[in-house]
Amino acid sequence: MKKLLIILILSILSSNLIYSQWSGSGTAEDPYLIKTLADLQSLNGFPLDENNHFLQVYDILDGLTQPINFFCGTYDGNGKIIELAINDSLDTMKMPALFSQIVGNTILKNITTTGYVKRSLTKINTWAAGLVYIITKYFNTVEFQHVQILNCINKANIISRECAGLIMRCDIYSSDTNMKLTVDRCINLGNIISYHSSTGIIFTFNGWWYSSFEQVTISNCVNYGRIVSQIDEKWHPSVVGIVSLVNGGYLPDGKYNISIKNCINTGVLEIMNFINGTTYEQSVRPITGWSGSGIELCCD
Repeated sequence: MKKLLIILILSILSSNLIYSQWSGSGTAEDPYLIKTLADLQSLNGFPLDENNHFLQVYDILDGLTQPINFFCGTYDGNGKIIELAINDSLDTMKMPALFSQIVGNTILKNITTTGYVKRSLTKINTWAAGLVYIITKYFNTVEFQHVQILNCINKANIISRECAGLIMRCDIYSSDTNMKLTVDRCINLGNIISYHSSTGIIFTFNGWWYSSFEQVTISNCVNYGRIVSQIDEKWHPSVVGIVSLVNGGYLPDGKYNISIKNCINTGVLEIMNFINGTTYEQSVRPITGWSGSGIELCCD
C-alpha cells in the first residue's frame, strides 16, 4: 500500500512537471502555448476540460507518430503546421489521426496537418483521417455538446481501407438530440487513398437508437485533393468530395438535421479496379454520398 502511494505521488508530480513546462495559464486570454512536439504530445493524459485553451506558436515538423488520444477544450493552431508521421500498417492503433477522439464542447481551429497517416489497405475495419478520427457523445455524458471545426486544412496523405481528409466519424449514442457540430472553412489538399471508400472532408455520421444530432452545419468547405479507391471485384466502393455516408438513427419526423452549404469539390475523384482496370462512375460524387433510411440531407 505504501509503495502504491509513492508511485501515485510520483506520477502526479511527473504530470505536473510536464504541464508546468507550458507557458500560459490555459485561459482564453492566456492560453497554454504549444511550441514543440513534446508540448503537443503532453496533451495525452491532460485533464479533459472545455475551459482549457491551447495556442500553437511554431510549426511542429518533427513528425507526430502517435495520436492525441482524447481532447476537450479549444486548440488554436494559429495557422501553423503539424506534421504527421503516423504509420499503423500493422493495425496496432485504434484511432489514427491527429486527434483520436473529441468530446465535450470543443473547438479546433486554424490547424494545418501535413505528412501522412497510413494503415492497412486491405484489412476490414481499418479507418484513418488527418485531423480527427471520431467526434462522439455517449449516453448523456455532457448536458450539451457543441463541437466546432473551423478553418482547418489537411495536406497530409491518408492511406487506409476507408479514410477521410479531415474527420472520419461523427457518432452519437444517446436518445437526446442536444449535440451540435459545426464544420466551417475546412479544406483538404491531401491525397486520400483507400481500398474501399474515401472522402475529402467527413466520412460518416452514425446515429443509433433513434438518436440524432440537434444540428450539423457543414459550410464553405473545399476538397482539392485526389480521392481514390483501389478495389477488388468483391466490394461496392465510393469516393466523395465532401461528406460520404450518413447512417443510422433519425428524428421522429424522419429528418436528419444536416445542412451542407457552399461546399465544392475540385479534386480528382477516381475508383479503379486494380484487377481488370475497370473505372466505376456511379459511386463518384462531388459533394455527398448516400444516406440511410429516414435521413434527409439539406444541400444548399
